[in-house]
Amino acid sequence: MSWSPVFYRSYDNYVQLKTGNHMMGKGATRFLGVYSARLPIEVIDKASKSDIGVVWKAPVIEEILSRAKL
Repeated sequence: MSWSPVFYRSYDNYVQLKTGNHMMGKGATRFLGVYSARLPIEVIDKASKSDIGVVWKAPVIEEILSRAKL
């Protein structure tokens, strides 16, 4: 799963925008970032053994790409 895109998908009619405002509509999809790793078990609750992951947020990815010499 490393380097897979991470999206937020809203299926309801209530979406919070980056501006803090809210919008009514037919759901939405937002790019959140890129999955990079799973948290070590020591960091998370050992009883849950959850697969909580680390995501590089979209602004960080945008910054890296803006500085890349493609």
